[in-house]
Amino acid sequence: MTAATELDELIERLRDHYRTDVGMAAETGADIAQAAATLASLTGQAVAPVAFQDRVQPWMMACFGAEISGDKVERGDRLLEEVLELLQSGGYDPARVVALRDYVWSRPAGEPSQEVGGVQVTLAAYCLAFGLNMHEAGETELARIWTKVEKIRAKQAAKPVGSALPVAAPVQAPIAPVAVKALEWEDAIHGGWCALGAAGLYHVHIGYRDETRFYFFTNPFDHEPNDFCSEKAAKAAAQADFEARIRSALALQAEGRGK
Repeated sequence: MTAATELDELIERLRDHYRTDVGMAAETGADIAQAAATLASLTGQAVAPVAFQDRVQPWMMACFGAEISGDKVERGDRLLEEVLELLQSGGYDPARVVALRDYVWSRPAGEPSQEVGGVQVTLAAYCLAFGLNMHEAGETELARIWTKVEKIRAKQAAKPVGSALPVAAPVQAPIAPVAVKALEWEDAIHGGWCALGAAGLYHVHIGYRDETRFYFFTNPFDHEPNDFCSEKAAKAAAQADFEARIRSALALQAEGRGK
């Protein structure tokens, strides 16, 4: 066995060890690549470098271990998160995300290997459009995250179980109850009282045939007048109607924001 052959076999054993040993740092992968380059220069034969995917694997194991690294749902969450962050950095309109989501999920599922190829080709095309080098960016990021292993481990430990989000969602502060101001009543020209409200003018007037009865209605006329035994009761009913209209409008607005 020649020295070159022995060196070649040594490099292959190191590569296998690199792929499975979570304790090997990024610098070790670089050393392996350098050894392969040296062998190539000695023998004149090209030696295949360690593939990028194989160099990501030991980083995954170092950060997350085998269980989380192999969690397909978790990997999908993080892939989607990174895609959205990339689009956000390029000024993509988030309103388009929902439309595309609905379009994709309305169609039959594709074949994973072909879809991975589509992701790679599309990413390359995206980088060409934005003047980015996807290979350099990948190498730079892999080197950077090797320096963040402890921080990433801590973030993963704090991640809510079962959530797609990488961090706990902020607790929404309870919405304070809305206080609706009281209607301001004025004497009406034709008798009774009027107040400006959300639906127009509220009117309270004394019954024409029975002056012991009181009524309220709105102008525009969209409320059937009801009779009450006192001016106070009629105005209270008008106030309740006013508040119900205001709160209904607020509820509709809140529902619209939640969609």
